[in-house]
Amino acid sequence: MLQSNFSIKIFLALFLLSSCNKESTKLKENANENNKNIKIINKEAGQYRPPKEFKLVGIRSKLMNSIKHKYKLEIKEIVKGTSGGATLYETLWILNLIKDKKVDNNDITKFLKKIKLILQELKDVKNHYKNNDIWGIGFKDIYSTLLSKNVKSNKLPINQKKKLLKTFLNSLKKDLNPNQRKLIDEIHQEYLGIESIKTESPKDPSIISKFKFNLEASGMLVSILERGILTYRPHWWELTDLFIKDKSGVKAYYEAKNEYQRPIAPISFINKTINIVADNNCVKQILLQSAGPSEGLFRVGEVKENLFHPFMPKNVGRSYGKEWRGRRDVNDKVLFYNKLHSYSQIYNDFIRKKINEWKNNGKLPQVGPRFFDRAKTIVTKIVFGDSEKEMPKEIFEMLDDANTLKNILNKNYKIPEKIMGPVKTYFKNNIRNPKPNSLVELAVKNEEKFYCPYIKRKKCQEDEIMNQIPHWIFPLLKDLFATTPRTLMMICSHPYVLNKLKNELESIDIKNAKDIYNAKYLRACVLEILRLNSTVITMLRRLNKNYSFDLAEKYKYKKNDQFLILTNSVNREIEKFKKPNKFRPDRFIKDPDLEKSHYAIMFGQGPQECPGKEIGIFVVASFIAHYLKAFNYNITTTFDDKQVNTNYIEQMYNPGKIKFMHKNP
Repeated sequence: MLQSNFSIKIFLALFLLSSCNKESTKLKENANENNKNIKIINKEAGQYRPPKEFKLVGIRSKLMNSIKHKYKLEIKEIVKGTSGGATLYETLWILNLIKDKKVDNNDITKFLKKIKLILQELKDVKNHYKNNDIWGIGFKDIYSTLLSKNVKSNKLPINQKKKLLKTFLNSLKKDLNPNQRKLIDEIHQEYLGIESIKTESPKDPSIISKFKFNLEASGMLVSILERGILTYRPHWWELTDLFIKDKSGVKAYYEAKNEYQRPIAPISFINKTINIVADNNCVKQILLQSAGPSEGLFRVGEVKENLFHPFMPKNVGRSYGKEWRGRRDVNDKVLFYNKLHSYSQIYNDFIRKKINEWKNNGKLPQVGPRFFDRAKTIVTKIVFGDSEKEMPKEIFEMLDDANTLKNILNKNYKIPEKIMGPVKTYFKNNIRNPKPNSLVELAVKNEEKFYCPYIKRKKCQEDEIMNQIPHWIFPLLKDLFATTPRTLMMICSHPYVLNKLKNELESIDIKNAKDIYNAKYLRACVLEILRLNSTVITMLRRLNKNYSFDLAEKYKYKKNDQFLILTNSVNREIEKFKKPNKFRPDRFIKDPDLEKSHYAIMFGQGPQECPGKEIGIFVVASFIAHYLKAFNYNITTTFDDKQVNTNYIEQMYNPGKIKFMHKNP
């Protein structure tokens, strides 16, 4: 039945378009500056064809054969030469131009729904101007000769052409999402010199669609929480691998964008309405205006507030106003925000020493879980300056206990004292007697920046530092036990990348921290896997006051409304990236500004960009450089005991299923 409906639509498209299209002119090569390299063959040299990247090459013959077998018709009876098929291609191409996204075979059905609207307009126009060849209606004239006074075989006055095209664009605009409608407005003004068209708001999805969307999105969020925002929980990763396909919300993001046809789609999560943000302009507005309530329009979301409350209620990640500013200043000083850390040489030496030591005694990690054990050693050195003992197990028990749904649901939840007692004692001892070259030592040196009253100032400062320490521990742990094996897996699965990285590392002194930090391709490899598998999967924000997003139509929200940014979905936005699901470090080399854009939000952007961004990238880069060097780059890898599929990088790789096979040099 579905195939029959599809064939009928194709038949109608070809028949109507072929009957309308009499003449064709060459497409204006620079019709859209974003499509400069698109090459369309002039009809005089043959039929029009879409560029290969649209993946439509060869589809015409398949469509024709389908119609031929269904209706027992000869192809020439349908297309009357090549113009009908050519115009179908052009229609798809123009629609692609407006949508600014790539077309594959699975999109054709959706595109035909839009073509149906266009065909209806064309049919009405044709019936009204029976004997007039009004302008060929091949769409190729839209951006080149449509408004020219010298268009042959076109009898309509110029104003009538504008009006006609305005009607056509209006019909198309009703079926597009807000971002696409905004682009239509730009086309109106740029090419037609007419005002934007007001359109009806998109209809809400059906109750069944809403329920399904809400159920899938909520399941995705629960899986993200339970498998470990603060720690690594292997059993929950196993359950996620079995039951959750949308591991980081990419499917939810595009359902909000395409099916809801809205830039922001609401879901109900733990009795709260949370709005999924599916528009980059909205993402940008939220991130640029995020800070404390006295400084920013958006503050941290309620779910994150509850997550952090039991073990670090005064952390910078859940703070506002003067307290936020003081805590942010200390974190910037401790973590050396946006620059190479002053202790980077010490950390690089320690990582190199440990990798060689683990290699010699057979403890160098070869599977994901072992990376977690080795990460504890390195993070203990960085945060506490202790190279002999690892931090106590109660710290990891604290993170695991906080990383649960029961914590989110209960604002007054408390972690048991048998866990928190030893953690507080360990923190206090390190603050009162900080070891050299540790993050804690730097915090003590900058403690006067905390917003503390004069009375009991010392106790307040100690308490402030204790509340920042966990936020140094768990991100560095995730960088080392998750990002590091994922990056290594990608590098070793792409021979070209491995060879290029080897040439770069062989040309520098990897014992020198500055050389590691300045290795552009190494950094690009780390950024690219973070783009694809960010350890910060969600960003939650809440409004401080009523606000309307500035889009093609206004979307109004009230104070305390919640917003969810799905980081990995934004990082894979097809509006921005060519082949977004492939591992291509070169994209960060070719476009140096990409790292600072709002399509690369692995560490956030704006006032609340992660202050530990540079130290996190550095420790991963250092580990990778010394790990590869230890085996002279002779390493193979598997994921879930299978070769990695390099044509599609999964939404989220379970680090526990990554394995490496070493070949001794």
